[in-house]
Amino acid sequence: MRKKFLTVFFILLFLLCLSVVSATDENTNSSIVAQDYDGNEFYVDLGGDDSNSGQLNSPFNSINKAVEVSNPRDNVVIHLGEGTFEGNGNVMISINKAHLSQGGSITIVGAGADKTIIKGSSAYYAFNIYADSVVTLRDLSIVDCKSVEGGAICNSGTLLVDNCIFRNNFAFNAGGAISSIENGDCKIYNSVFINNSVTCNDEYGNANGGAVYSLKSDLLVDSCRFVGNFAKGNCLNAISGGAIYVGAYLNNVPSVKNSNFINNYVVSTSFRTNWEYAKGGSIYMINCNLFNDSFINSSVTGNNGVGGSYYSEPKYLNSISNILRINSSVNGVLESNIYPADYDGKYSNEVVVYVSVNGNDENGNGSFNNPYATIANAIAKSAGNVYNLKVYLLDGVYSGAGNTNISLPSSMNIQIAGIGSKVIIDGSGSNWFAANERSISGFKYVLSNLNLINFKAKSTGYKKENNIGVISNYADLTIDNCIFKNIIGSSISNYDLANLKVISSSFVDSKHLGFYGGVLFNYDANARFYNCIVNNYSSTDIFYSTAVNTENVYLEFFNSTFKNLKSFDSRCKFLGASNTNVTMSYVNYADNDCNFAVAYDKSFVKIDNSVFKNSNWLSGSVNGMIWDVCNSSFININSLTFSSINDYKSNFNGCLFDGGNVEFRGNTITVGNSSFYNNKVIIVNNDNQKGNLDFNYNYWNNNNPKNMIDTTANVKLNYWIVKHLSAENLFNDSYKVVISYKLFDGSNYKNYDVRYVPVKPVRFILITSKGSNSLDSGTLINDIFEFINTANDDRNVVVSFTDNTKLNITLYNQHKVDTNIDLSQKTAKIGDIVEINVNIKDNKTGLAVDFGIVEIYLNNKLISSNNVTGLAISKSITVDESKSFYNISVIYKGNNKYADSSNSAILRISSIPLETVIISKDLTKYYKNGSQFDVVLKDVLGNVLVGKIVKITINGVTYNKITNDKGEARLSINLFPGVYNITVLFEDDDNYVKSLNTNKIVVLSKIITKFVDNNKFIVKLVNDDGTPKTNASLAIIANGVQYNRITNGSGEARLNVRLNPNNYIFAVTDGQEVVSSSVNVLSTIETSDISMFYKDGTRFAAKLYDSNGKIVSNKEVAITVNGVTYNKLTDSNGVAYLNINLNPGVYGISASYDGKTVYNTISIAAMPVTIVSSSIHIQQGTFYKVKFSDALSNPIIGQKVGIFVNGVMYYRETDDLGVASLKINLNPGHYMITSGLLSNAYEAKTMNNIITVSGGYL
Repeated sequence: MRKKFLTVFFILLFLLCLSVVSATDENTNSSIVAQDYDGNEFYVDLGGDDSNSGQLNSPFNSINKAVEVSNPRDNVVIHLGEGTFEGNGNVMISINKAHLSQGGSITIVGAGADKTIIKGSSAYYAFNIYADSVVTLRDLSIVDCKSVEGGAICNSGTLLVDNCIFRNNFAFNAGGAISSIENGDCKIYNSVFINNSVTCNDEYGNANGGAVYSLKSDLLVDSCRFVGNFAKGNCLNAISGGAIYVGAYLNNVPSVKNSNFINNYVVSTSFRTNWEYAKGGSIYMINCNLFNDSFINSSVTGNNGVGGSYYSEPKYLNSISNILRINSSVNGVLESNIYPADYDGKYSNEVVVYVSVNGNDENGNGSFNNPYATIANAIAKSAGNVYNLKVYLLDGVYSGAGNTNISLPSSMNIQIAGIGSKVIIDGSGSNWFAANERSISGFKYVLSNLNLINFKAKSTGYKKENNIGVISNYADLTIDNCIFKNIIGSSISNYDLANLKVISSSFVDSKHLGFYGGVLFNYDANARFYNCIVNNYSSTDIFYSTAVNTENVYLEFFNSTFKNLKSFDSRCKFLGASNTNVTMSYVNYADNDCNFAVAYDKSFVKIDNSVFKNSNWLSGSVNGMIWDVCNSSFININSLTFSSINDYKSNFNGCLFDGGNVEFRGNTITVGNSSFYNNKVIIVNNDNQKGNLDFNYNYWNNNNPKNMIDTTANVKLNYWIVKHLSAENLFNDSYKVVISYKLFDGSNYKNYDVRYVPVKPVRFILITSKGSNSLDSGTLINDIFEFINTANDDRNVVVSFTDNTKLNITLYNQHKVDTNIDLSQKTAKIGDIVEINVNIKDNKTGLAVDFGIVEIYLNNKLISSNNVTGLAISKSITVDESKSFYNISVIYKGNNKYADSSNSAILRISSIPLETVIISKDLTKYYKNGSQFDVVLKDVLGNVLVGKIVKITINGVTYNKITNDKGEARLSINLFPGVYNITVLFEDDDNYVKSLNTNKIVVLSKIITKFVDNNKFIVKLVNDDGTPKTNASLAIIANGVQYNRITNGSGEARLNVRLNPNNYIFAVTDGQEVVSSSVNVLSTIETSDISMFYKDGTRFAAKLYDSNGKIVSNKEVAITVNGVTYNKLTDSNGVAYLNINLNPGVYGISASYDGKTVYNTISIAAMPVTIVSSSIHIQQGTFYKVKFSDALSNPIIGQKVGIFVNGVMYYRETDDLGVASLKINLNPGHYMITSGLLSNAYEAKTMNNIITVSGGYL
């Protein structure tokens, strides 16, 4: 017995030692941690072999091999080493052994969830567990699996999961990570589910349980975390359970307890009226118990969605207790938050804490006025209690413990931000800054507005485990507006599918003395840089990126600048890449003396809209690099070399290569729409003349490309772009010179669009034979310029370009031209033949013009078109009776040398009367101001007609007027104010045709009136010209009374009016004119008569208005009724109220305000009464009760009541319930009883009952 005890003791001691080593030495080389299990044990390692024995020193290579050799009756433990297990033998494993009925089981245990990973490569599931099989999974991760149901695991047996991570698994119908069905039993402890999903777009399909699905199975989930899982689809069935779907169970009611659900969601895009398509953002359950669970930021989106956090079918009784729910929503509408009774603030949606160099970690509370002293303490105080933590640093220099060497927990989103302008964190030359935890949590981290100086990487090297930067990241990290300065080692290390985003940050004045990644060491992860600057940096690789355990990762740069990158030995370079997709967009890369890049394995480099200049290059490769470069410039680059992988195509389009040599290496290279200004272009084919090297459609600095290329390869070069010059004389003292570019094959030219070819501008100089120019020099690129000749004469111009091309121009001035028309006669009769002669002469020389076209028009109709030859042009016309005159016009159309010109002439036909034109305008005048109506009579040719009678008709009277020597006639207008139509008629005679015109005459009154403010009548007099007539007498007749007034300096006189509301006619006269005005005096008090019952709640209302009809609030109105006056204020609607509590009758009531009073009548009738009695069967000694209510069903309280019974009248008073009670002491028998109110204010109404009195007092 003692011997057995000692044996157990030493085994426990050995295991304890192992656990201590495991906890303190993360870099141990041991890939398998042995544990003591009963039964058979097998080992699987990436370095093993399936032909091995499967023992510790001879492990298998695949998981399936270990499963296959297991005995269904044994309790088997399969140990998995570190690394990623994928492909044949490690996925799609069916377990139909370890039978429960035979006492067997299989336990598969990893080296840690962050160390042992089973990967489905987005194509395969991991395990299919059959009925009667007992399986335990512990300390491992299952990622990137895919299946129809149960993306990672489909379970019909007994499954236990402990301390595992399920990430990025996917199913088409149910259970993105785990599906437990058909008599299964599934227990999950201490595990994390991140970004698992189920998606279905089949109309009749399902999408349930983004992470876990349970149906006809028992389920227990305890102490787990579900982050970012989702279910979505477009199908007729409901989309349910963003994280967990719990359907019908087998033996025990499923439970989910002590677990956290964060950012899970359901989305349904299907729609049918009254159908619920989206249920349970985190959990959907038919039968399930929830206890001590938290739901943060869960959501449901979809038609008639329900349960943003969880949804329980109402027909089932589920136990839900001690639940925390924060910020969950349905279709964007927040659900009410739920807090447990013992809630202590855990998972507050957002907490802000402040840190200051003057803060205190012991006594501070993290507020702005009482901040903490260190970043680490601010984080520790909130860890586990907050969903979003923002740590704000006030101005100052932070250093030492708590502000450096910080481990960031994975239990929340964390932002560390400087809120001052001088937030500096100093690493003192020996410390690193921050690292988030190695476990994958799904939370995000942000560093912003920080100056990080004098930091040293935790370790340096070219391997993942050796290169731990100043910041090491395993998650989603954003660095915004930060400065990294004087950094030793890698500024940032980015690992294991992490996503790094760096925005508007600078990396300056630093040296990386170890291997790889001065700014970034990127290992199996992705990184993007936006608007960043790297300046004065030295490193073996300033950026290093590799993909070892995953497919190609990406490293991207946008709108960033890299300059003054230094070289301390030949290994220094900007970029080292392996299996990496590199993007450089709108990058400025300048003044760098390190090499550019070396690529290992297959790396893609995409460059667009970037500039590289004044730098070294020397891009080498081990297995080559694939290039995709467009719209970028390479200027003065030493050793500019593009080396490509032999079997992949590299493309260069729209690039500028200027200065130095450029070398292309590879078998499949296409370069087009680019420009070469280099001394030499070297093309190397690695495949013995079998490659495809296409260099067509490029510009070679106007040279023959064959003179610039150095190659022995078979290069396609049939077309190249050349410059083409042309010129056009505009004659208008200017010239147009055109530079264009065309495609050339050595013999022929073709048009070609070079808008996207980066041809450099060419400078030109103008040399003229005399005079001066508006332009004498400039630059051109596929463009046009014009210059103006300031000399008076024609001259020669030479356009010389700096690339030794030249264009000779003869510039001519454009000459003005005179067009002369001669008619054989000015006046003609019908039947006459008239000759039209046209001569075109140079205005400058007086010589006949011998170029162009002359067009002759008769009454705007073209009758002749002739070429100009220097001789006169003639055209004959025969006069007919169609017109009284002919309009003859001539248009000369010249060219660049001779300007266009035109002329016209009139031929009068004497035997046909001329049309006439009456010219008159509308007239607006003041009454009797002397203004006259003017008329001018002309013929159609514009000649005035003298001594002609025009008839002017206005207001029913016609006046005959004779035109004077200017063709004018006038009529004085002395009509009363008003608007009149006036017509002017000229009747025809032998020589002229009849004409008619109509106008409008407006006569304005010189008396202007207006009524304002409901009490002021204002009169304004004006003079004949409309100016105010001052100090003038006038009379106002209002309501039968005449008032005499004198106008003031504005021509106005006023009459104050205090009349009752009504319409009145006011008359005004100034002795010459009488004006009548309608005056409407408005009421300023609005009331109405009232008919009501006694005390029925009706109120008398008086509404006040100002003189403009707007309501008046907060003003006092006097209301008088029954001899008493009450002063009441109007409310915001301008209404004042008075409660009416008078006895029945008819009353007069008045309301007074601002000197005005209105009268109304109030009619009050007696209040109708309802009478209800108690039971008519009454025992001696009890009460007979009668209740009285008014018409509003209110009890009538405190009123006298008469009750008449057995010949006696009893008087009672109603109580608070409107009840009057009479104790009945009559002998047994039947009695008539009558009840009624004794008040004139109430309806005279009685109630008769026959009561039956029974004997015996109670």
